[in-house]
Amino acid sequence: MGDYLYLRLDAVLLVDKTTWPLPKCGIQHFLTGKSGRSDAAFKLFKSSVLDGMYLGASPGNVGQISFYDAARGECYRDFGDPVGMFSRALVQGLFGILPDALNDRLVTRPGMPADWQFASFSTPDISIDYKRNGNIERYNIGQHLPKLLNLELHLKAYFDKITRVSVNGKPAIWRVDTTAVGTPAIWVMCGKNQENSIEIEWGGKSVNTPEEITVARGDTYKQMLDVPIETVYDPQSVLGNKQTDGSTISGTVTGEVDHRTFFVHAMQGDLTWWMPVGLWVKEPLEVQPVNPGSGHLSFCLRNNRVVAVTGKLLVNGEQIKDKQTIAACSISEQIEVPVGIAVCGTNRISFVQDNGQREELSLVDWTLPVNTKERTEVVNIDNQLNDKVTQIFKNEYLAPRSPYTTLQTPTQGIGEWTHPLTTASIDDSGLRKASVNGIFNTPMGVPFRTASLPETKNIAFTSLWNNYPASITVPLTGKASHAYLLMAGSTNHMQSRFRNGVVRVWYTDGTSDSLLLVNPQTWCPIEQDYYEDGFAFNMHAPRPFRVFLKTGAVSREMMATKEKQSTDTTKRNGGDYTETPVSPASGREIDGGAAVILDLPLNRSKQLKQLTLETRANEVVIGLMGVTLMR
Repeated sequence: MGDYLYLRLDAVLLVDKTTWPLPKCGIQHFLTGKSGRSDAAFKLFKSSVLDGMYLGASPGNVGQISFYDAARGECYRDFGDPVGMFSRALVQGLFGILPDALNDRLVTRPGMPADWQFASFSTPDISIDYKRNGNIERYNIGQHLPKLLNLELHLKAYFDKITRVSVNGKPAIWRVDTTAVGTPAIWVMCGKNQENSIEIEWGGKSVNTPEEITVARGDTYKQMLDVPIETVYDPQSVLGNKQTDGSTISGTVTGEVDHRTFFVHAMQGDLTWWMPVGLWVKEPLEVQPVNPGSGHLSFCLRNNRVVAVTGKLLVNGEQIKDKQTIAACSISEQIEVPVGIAVCGTNRISFVQDNGQREELSLVDWTLPVNTKERTEVVNIDNQLNDKVTQIFKNEYLAPRSPYTTLQTPTQGIGEWTHPLTTASIDDSGLRKASVNGIFNTPMGVPFRTASLPETKNIAFTSLWNNYPASITVPLTGKASHAYLLMAGSTNHMQSRFRNGVVRVWYTDGTSDSLLLVNPQTWCPIEQDYYEDGFAFNMHAPRPFRVFLKTGAVSREMMATKEKQSTDTTKRNGGDYTETPVSPASGREIDGGAAVILDLPLNRSKQLKQLTLETRANEVVIGLMGVTLMR
């Protein structure tokens, strides 16, 4: 195979080093000069062909799903869907063949990596042969179409001077593509020839894109580029108070945390193009846990700013250090938190600098004991309860729905278009039995008020379906340092990595603290557990406690799964666990379903007013079963 590659439907597009699904209609754009990132595209292309054609169970196959996929494995191996994308990516993307007969032209926009010295490709209609020798590039392009077209060759420019351009031995017309992004480019007008021998001799200096640099949100930014800056385009609002001076750009880092990009309209030699400038925006301070899960809370603080910071350090409102100094772009020494201050769940870390600037961080550890210095108080939410948790997949969710054919969730609120009859049986008998006098006691020492009688409502559901209200409100009084929540509901893969809902605790002064319910970090489906492998399947958060409704058991590990599907059954955490041959991610279903215990640190100095639960995402149901305050 050498360097001949293909791209599958399940490949991904890297944008600012963030993984996104690769759109079907834009594959060739990424490989060609339209994105300016053909080198990155080539890595995806090559990785995909190695994955499917060499590492899978069907050598040479253009497969639909990777054998690396822990959820589905190499199922649908015989589906032909990827063949069209493979062909399009190879022809239109890697070699850039884009016939436009309606406009009497044949556009060729090669997306080959910058370090390729030669390549060739042919179809019954068009053939391309490419060679590079030093600063001279040669293309031989033949067209055998029913109609002879004007050949327009779009080339990336890796040097800033064009010494000579010829077609079939004669000087050719060329122009700079001023709209090029990422890498400068030129257009060569070759005319209507069946055979085209194009030669380009480059000169001048090499063209380089600046390396991504790390910055802290709120810091002053200043960077000198290798080219004069004409215009700045900042679609992600990375910089505030932008200023340019020749080849220098400066401002204040205002963009959201993550890999961000702005563009400068640059000029170098004969070329003009949009140059991407990458910034890795980080929080001014980051918390790094030390020995998580050890039952003791300790951490380090990383200062991402270009200046040292000094201030006092508080954990859960208690002062730990009155003078903490962290050098610029450095990590502090290990910080130990006393047992009486650390809490089970989310610990709020506050760093108050000498200049008054305050940074709020959090560190989650569910292995810590509950703070015994404070008393727990269950909140009566009987007036807000509107259903039994077992009803969640017995309803018919009919509205609002699109009147047109869509791949929407089935009416029972679970499943998808290939499995329209999927359901899950939720059985809360164990939880009700374990509830004594309306109180369910958890092993970590946090009780919850929940109903014992089988026919009593035990959850307040919210949803954007018309079956339930979009939000509920629970009145609160007094002061508290922490709120623990017993919750249950639905979510699915289409609601992953964004906010499904929000729990907000309001104070009488109009301020609030909130817990964002994000799948999978802080929100999980009632019927199953998340599979995690640290790669494609990564929660990026510690696992919370689950309350297994059928047994009343509480654990952070998988305890109960689906019914037997094979004879390969083992014991895990005291329960039958069936290993299925489908994939390592199978067997996540929880027999009877499970609720989840979440938490929210509060401002202990403020008077409480109310708690609100609001569903934000379509096709999910989010329910509150219990609230317990730490007074």
